[in-house]
Amino acid sequence: MAKKFLVIDQNYLRDSHLEEFLASNSDLVVVLPDVALMEMCKSSSWKTTMNRSLKVLSGNLHKVYLSIGIGEAFRYEISKRRSIEGRLFDKELTASFRDLLNEVARGEDGEQVEAIAKRIVQVQEELRTNELNADQNKTKLNDLIGLLESEIKPESLKDLRANRISHQDKLNTIKKYAPSVFENYFRQVGFPSNKVKSFLRQKPMILRYVYSRLWLCLYWIEKGGFKAVRPEKITNDNLDHEYILTATFFDGILSMERRVNEAYRDISSLIA
Repeated sequence: MAKKFLVIDQNYLRDSHLEEFLASNSDLVVVLPDVALMEMCKSSSWKTTMNRSLKVLSGNLHKVYLSIGIGEAFRYEISKRRSIEGRLFDKELTASFRDLLNEVARGEDGEQVEAIAKRIVQVQEELRTNELNADQNKTKLNDLIGLLESEIKPESLKDLRANRISHQDKLNTIKKYAPSVFENYFRQVGFPSNKVKSFLRQKPMILRYVYSRLWLCLYWIEKGGFKAVRPEKITNDNLDHEYILTATFFDGILSMERRVNEAYRDISSLIA
């Protein structure tokens, strides 16, 4: 029986159906991006949050794999000029995480929990400066939205804001404007221009990430009111899309959020 690799997001980790789902699907393999542990450890009550989130998985630790983060995937792809596909699992990270699951199952603070406790203050400070810097995250998306709005024809932009364009047209819009985003990024990192086409044909993480960002831009243009959106909401979007992007390399995602599932389907369709 072929294994089925599914990414599980935070809300589904605590869902009452997860235990039953794992028990009834012996071929299932759980994939968690490294951002999952980051999310569990971002608050002062990190230990309680982590234990609750990992309770079900702790009884199925051999079904769990940890994948590397998007930043690490980018660094690999830029240096090797090849897609990260097939190389997302981190053996050492997975082994340490399974040790952590074992400690959760036994209800003890072992080496893994103690290691987190020693670094938690520093890690939380780093997160607030980088991945969880809400104001910075909103500014970056706002800049991309502005760039996109300046390039879309006024009549098309008006139709988008009024929700008068089809779903397929939205996907076509992402496809149309993605190349200009790629061009800017590759220029910044010094990627050889004659290698870009062959690299993108491999459907790397970088390609999927650009589709993800443009998907979010179109969502907020259509929804409107971006200026009034709490910056923390944009950070949550970013975290959700780390799960989504990881899932596009595997067999799907388990999430209770409609928008997460929609984004996964759309981005998967774009790269198909």
